Amino acid sequence: MPRKTSKSKSNSAIIPPNMEQPLFQGRFDDQMREIFRAKRLAVGFSLQQLGEFLKIHWSTIRKWEAGVTCSCHPRHIKRINRFLAGEFDEQMHTMSRQDIFAKPPASRRIPLAVDQCLERASQTYQLCQADYPELGAAFLEAIDQVIQDTIREFLERLGNPDRDFEKK
Repeated sequence: MPRKTSKSKSNSAIIPPNMEQPLFQGRFDDQMREIFRAKRLAVGFSLQQLGEFLKIHWSTIRKWEAGVTCSCHPRHIKRINRFLAGEFDEQMHTMSRQDIFAKPPASRRIPLAVDQCLERASQTYQLCQADYPELGAAFLEAIDQVIQDTIREFLERLGNPDRDFEKK
């Protein structure tokens, strides 16, 4: 039976045709990282959503995609292969559609670059908070200060330097 490729109409599997079964054998080399990331993005899942779905912590998935960690626990191999082969696509599509209906209309959504920045900040905070709560608190204070300084600068550029925007 021929394997689906990234060019297939259904986009159910992002698998190069020259790869033998099983696709994933527990190691994330450059090619496997790209295939894994492309599949996650193709189904429209964030790191957190995929982590929850696969029952793997999102930061582990981030490390796999970034190349920080090159292997996975043997218990994850079968589920990752099923994910890459498209076995969960219908279920993930349903979950993704439910998320879409819960989101505001596109006209009210924030731009992708802002969303990505917020996701990085959220992930950084979660990493800090997990082991170093004081670092997490300092991170939030620094972000808050940058936001206040930026708003103050914008208001000055607009000619409204006295407008109160501080937290109450």
